[in-house]
Amino acid sequence: MTNQKSDKKIITITLNPSLDRTLIVQFLNLGYQNYATEHSRLDPAGTGLNISRALDKLDFNTHAIVLIGKDATGRAYQSLLHEEKFPVSAVSVEGETRSNTILLDTGSNQETQITETAGNIIQHDVHLVVELLREYAKKGDTVVLAGTLPNSLSPDVYQWLTHESHALGAEVFLVTSGKPLEMALQAEPDMVIIQNQELESHFNIPVRDYADVIQCAHQLREEGASQVLVSFPDEAKSLLLSEEGHKLVVFKETSELRPQATTSGVLEAFVAGFLMGSYQFESLPEILEFGAAAAMYTASQVGSEFGEAAEVEEYLPEVNIEEDEVNPSTP
Repeated sequence: MTNQKSDKKIITITLNPSLDRTLIVQFLNLGYQNYATEHSRLDPAGTGLNISRALDKLDFNTHAIVLIGKDATGRAYQSLLHEEKFPVSAVSVEGETRSNTILLDTGSNQETQITETAGNIIQHDVHLVVELLREYAKKGDTVVLAGTLPNSLSPDVYQWLTHESHALGAEVFLVTSGKPLEMALQAEPDMVIIQNQELESHFNIPVRDYADVIQCAHQLREEGASQVLVSFPDEAKSLLLSEEGHKLVVFKETSELRPQATTSGVLEAFVAGFLMGSYQFESLPEILEFGAAAAMYTASQVGSEFGEAAEVEEYLPEVNIEEDEVNPSTP
């Protein structure tokens, strides 16, 4: 694939970033001293920022807006941002930035995550983000609202930011779940990207098979999403419910499961690959294929490591796309 940077850009907004430390041990022994088998990895993370990091590795125009607390973790996070080569607007506010610790046990092939929560982020802080959004977003750009929200923020923040983005002429990709998703759907985002397990909590029903996912994706479109992309991280699959003309088309991506290093950044790589593909390819199957290949590359790495286009392309032969038509009158 030949890539030329587009004049349009993808703006990501991260309101709940995390400083991720990844440690590798062999046969973790609880209650005793353990030694790391490799040097730890430190990543400035958060769903939105990771998507921008992945897009930058794919050589696509991106601009990240990140809300960071002024605590010690936030200062460490901001110092790592200086190493990134793409534009980052860091909004520094009073409050605490969260951190995540990821333990990869290569002996038992298990991954353990310890996640903190952000503190004292207030609604007024989001107004600073909106000001930057109005400054940088232009007609034809894509705004990605991604990740969880700090508990101290109102769950309608993504709804507000979706309205603001649409008013600027940008399309909105929404990558979240729970109450923020429920409220943002009222603003009719252009794409909702969600993992299959999160559908269960959204609809409060068991989601066990392909038909259940189709029904839930169709319902999300009824609630306001123009397109729905469902990721199955444990099965290396995804499903896209889109409308072409008057037909609903489902694209199923399946691939061989590889031994994973860590799960960090896999969803973000998938989203970035999908976004990149939407500018490079005309057909939805090709777009979905490239997103899946980007996810497969990151799944083979330790920490939030993202591939360049040539590295992602090596995984394309392992992705299969199936196309099904769905009766739009039947969930």
